[in-house]
Amino acid sequence: TTMYEWSPRLSVLICLAKALMSGVERSMIMGTLSLRPSSHYYTPQGIAYTMMRRTVMQTPVPNTIEHVPAYNWETWRDENGAAVIDVREPDEWAHGTLPGVQTISLANLPTAAAAMDKTTPILLVCATGVRSTTGAAWLTSMGFDKAASLAGGVVALGFR
Repeated sequence: TTMYEWSPRLSVLICLAKALMSGVERSMIMGTLSLRPSSHYYTPQGIAYTMMRRTVMQTPVPNTIEHVPAYNWETWRDENGAAVIDVREPDEWAHGTLPGVQTISLANLPTAAAAMDKTTPILLVCATGVRSTTGAAWLTSMGFDKAASLAGGVVALGFR
């Protein structure tokens, strides 16, 4: 076994550091890791998002992510005492979001998660439910007790 097998997150960081030290072009490194638009590759948030996606893809997460029906999100929030976070991008928030939610883009979620209480239930919201499910899986893999995704996202509620 190699020393990289024990931690997927550490192995990605070590490979990235080795590539940077060996003089590999930044575009080659980011092109193989990133899943975001190219304008986002070189920002700290872009790298954090990439690492989060890699962690989710490499870390087994129990199938415990709840998908809250769109019509029931307020009841679920109230019953669970949950925080609601919209993980869309700022240009999407301009089209509207749910009342009383925090707005933290998915790319900034790893940074913001450090200040969050892991015992507080969290309902993540995005446009269609894909990014919120990714974020909920990542939060679960990081030890958060209860992270859920809004099924169908804000589109299911009539937002664009």
